[in-house]
Amino acid sequence: MTTAPASITPQQINKRAKAAMMVGMGHHIRKVAESKAYYEKKRTEGKKHNQALRSLGRHITRVFWSMVKNNRLYEEKKQSPVP
Repeated sequence: MTTAPASITPQQINKRAKAAMMVGMGHHIRKVAESKAYYEKKRTEGKKHNQALRSLGRHITRVFWSMVKNNRLYEEKKQSPVP
């Protein structure tokens, strides 16, 4: 019994959607401080750049899905003032 190497991409992945998500997340971390903080957190956990971007994309997808499911608008976290 042989197993496929881990580097083979499954056929089910939409490569265009994945590329669009990667570009979008790259722009998003430059514009949104909360996303930049999430990206940096993943980088300090030892993830490489692309892994951290994919993780951010999955996180934002979960946030969007939660907003749609609960019929809510996006609410930014309130930052407490630094003394």
